[in-house]
Amino acid sequence: MDNSPNYVINEEDAENWQVLLNSPCLLPLSDPDFQLPEPEQVKLLRQYLGLSQAKLGRFLGKTVTPKGCSLVRKWETRKSSPEYREIDKNSWRRMLAAAQLCDVLDDLSLVKVPLGK
Repeated sequence: MDNSPNYVINEEDAENWQVLLNSPCLLPLSDPDFQLPEPEQVKLLRQYLGLSQAKLGRFLGKTVTPKGCSLVRKWETRKSSPEYREIDKNSWRRMLAAAQLCDVLDDLSLVKVPLGK
């Protein structure tokens, strides 16, 4: 499987793509080292998928208005901004699956852990 982005136009994007591919945000949710992505990584993956913020919002079942999807915009906003919102794990994993960067079956191990552990 070719994991190179189809939109890369400059060296910085290529470097950011390599950082994303080696990031703990690509680990399965059950991995103790999993971390949610940085806002720049959300935007990079959205662009890789070829989606606008509104189209990504629709794909993920989020509220979309004629102005777009404010939630996706907030996911992509720098963390220091009061507008910033952390992307939910399910939306992130769905984006990764759409880009063929993860297998959602890996996340089934979360439900196989006995309750109370």
